[in-house]
Amino acid sequence: MKRHIALGTAVAALLAVTTACGSDEPSTADEVSQLCDDLRAVQSSLDEISGASFDPATTTKDGAEETLTNAQSDVQSALDDAGDVGESVRSTLSDAFDTFKATLEAIPSDGDTTLAEAAAEVAAAGAEFRSTWESTLAELNCDTPATTEAG
Repeated sequence: MKRHIALGTAVAALLAVTTACGSDEPSTADEVSQLCDDLRAVQSSLDEISGASFDPATTTKDGAEETLTNAQSDVQSALDDAGDVGESVRSTLSDAFDTFKATLEAIPSDGDTTLAEAAAEVAAAGAEFRSTWESTLAELNCDTPATTEAG
């Protein structure tokens, strides 16, 4: 919770400083808007492994890891393009991705194993990831379509 308050304070401070100082560089508001657009673009793939579309009976460990890795790469690119705003949320989202990925990697598998065998652990990790993802977007004031957690 403290991390989210600090994130909100950092974003508010960045908005105030950038608004007060005119420049030809993109404003913090523009950076936040672009970051929100980029993060929303990743949302649908994340729904497959941590949202309403997640089905542990049909989702394989390898498929979930691949989706998570691709989404993490897309988010890192978005954060890289977002300047100071991206830096303010990088750690929060990186930690969430790393925790979820570690849970998936800990599941023994031959590659085709579905996540049903580890449903409780994956559901808990997915819910924690989803919570961090959604609260980060809320801190940035990103409008997102309503989603529901798997479970």
